[in-house]
Amino acid sequence: MRMKRKTRNTFILLAVILMVGIFIWKEKSPVVARVNDYEVTVEELQLFMDIYKSEVSGNLKETYDITLDRKSYEEMAGDKTALHYWKDYGFERLLRYKIEQQLAVEQGVLESSDILFSSFQKSYEGENKRRDSAIKRGEVVYGARQYTMQSYYRYQYSNMQIDLIDKLFTRGGVLSASKEQLQEYYLAHKEDYKELDSYVFDQYLWEESHNLTEAEQKEIYEAINKGQQGMDVLNKYHIEKNQIELNQDNYRGLSKESNEIYEIALNMKEGEISDLIPYQNSFMILKCESREEGEYGEFEEYQEEVEANYKQETYEQYIDTLVQKANVEFCTRYESYRPN
Repeated sequence: MRMKRKTRNTFILLAVILMVGIFIWKEKSPVVARVNDYEVTVEELQLFMDIYKSEVSGNLKETYDITLDRKSYEEMAGDKTALHYWKDYGFERLLRYKIEQQLAVEQGVLESSDILFSSFQKSYEGENKRRDSAIKRGEVVYGARQYTMQSYYRYQYSNMQIDLIDKLFTRGGVLSASKEQLQEYYLAHKEDYKELDSYVFDQYLWEESHNLTEAEQKEIYEAINKGQQGMDVLNKYHIEKNQIELNQDNYRGLSKESNEIYEIALNMKEGEISDLIPYQNSFMILKCESREEGEYGEFEEYQEEVEANYKQETYEQYIDTLVQKANVEFCTRYESYRPN
């Protein structure tokens, strides 16, 4: 009788230990936050921290003169530590992604299980195995031989967003727009669909590398202002004069040669002379001889571009609204988490 009671007590004790163990395991599960009741794991947070580490490092260095590494985690970046700054930066972008995922589930673009980070990991590992097997069989594999976790996230995210935007903007969709709405958007952003102004420049090029004194520079600028009468001075310095046109039709081709020079040119007014512009180990000067304002394109001419811009802008605003309304709960593990 005592043996039976002892055995029963042992089973009860084991059951209690098991229940406590399960409770402890649940408490220690790698969850750092919940977004609208969807869990965010440590691994997912770390992925986003890794994706934006370079950006964060640049911000910390520029703003607070902090070099992001394990030794600097506790240094203060404003009102938070460098580590907390990094975590918050990553989480803000992760939050937006989780909201987009949840919307994709609502719209039938994703399955609810796709939101789980474990599903992403399984898909990532499966895709790399598939690629590896295909390469071994001598098959063509497009893109990378193997994805990194970051590149695979970007690949999946891009595809999800494309499908989600298409679904939201289809006829009868949550964000579908009429032609009248697109025309209103076009009128509000009309400057974006204006043709480039047409320019004519005199271009003055040095034929040989020469560091000019202030007096020489002054003499050259005076000669440029004199036009034809100043050619003797320009010839003395072996300066070649050319005339170039810049307009809607040729800007892309010309700017590929030297984008910085043509960005300067676009901001010049008629009659204006540029400063000395470094060019091929020497210098050039531009004088804007004429500038004619570009024409505004008609809505029909830019309709596809207008629609694409409208969709992206409206989509971003819609996600902003959903992010603001999101219910976000942080677990104690978020505060205590430190990358390995």
